Amino acid sequence: MNIKLPKWLYMLLPYLHMATGALVLYEFKGWIAGAVGCMLIISGVTIWMLREDYHNQHQPNGRISRYDDSQFDDIRTRPTTSLGVDTPKPGKPK
Repeated sequence: MNIKLPKWLYMLLPYLHMATGALVLYEFKGWIAGAVGCMLIISGVTIWMLREDYHNQHQPNGRISRYDDSQFDDIRTRPTTSLGVDTPKPGKPK
């Protein structure tokens, strides 16, 4: 089962990771909370950096516009439900 997130949620994920990590570090005390918060922040920064690197390498002028959705043109455009779950093709069994 393939799940496709909406573009707005996909683009927010690194920032949500970092914000959640900061919130965990601020609200909870203890070494487990500290480890979880640091891992969330590190994962968010890593995802953000990898996306920036990918977009810089694959754009003709090396830069992307924050408001340009053409960067998603190569992503498969199969019909999905409102939750992002792929709909089965008519006539073909799963």
